[in-house]
Amino acid sequence: TVCPATNTLAHLAAQPPEDLPYAKFEPAEWRYENVGAAAQFDAICHQLGTQALDETQTEAEFEQFRQQLYATCVEVLAELQQQGFFDRAAGREVFLLFSVSDSDTPAAELAQLVKRLNHNAYRGEYLAWLASWEA
Repeated sequence: TVCPATNTLAHLAAQPPEDLPYAKFEPAEWRYENVGAAAQFDAICHQLGTQALDETQTEAEFEQFRQQLYATCVEVLAELQQQGFFDRAAGREVFLLFSVSDSDTPAAELAQLVKRLNHNAYRGEYLAWLASWEA
């Protein structure tokens, strides 16, 4: 499943202080998931399901497909970020992240991703939070 997730300042304000970093930086905790573009993302998910169930492809071919999908998602986010799309739409700076649920993405990969997609105060805040995982 591929879907957008967004958060709001109001949702963050309602979080207990000890949960705030997690609620801020973990998409599974964000306020809205798959809201606003369900039809478009459902079409993508259908195509992905067809690809995933293709019994003629090898495991290596599927892994290559998966890595290309992830790279494409990040590339689209980076391009939209460079154009200022998200900041203009929100009327303020935003935090961007590409996340795969139920995965154990290494902290170094997450750091690289956040550095690529965020050129604002959220970047440093996220990297500090990420460093606290190992503390």
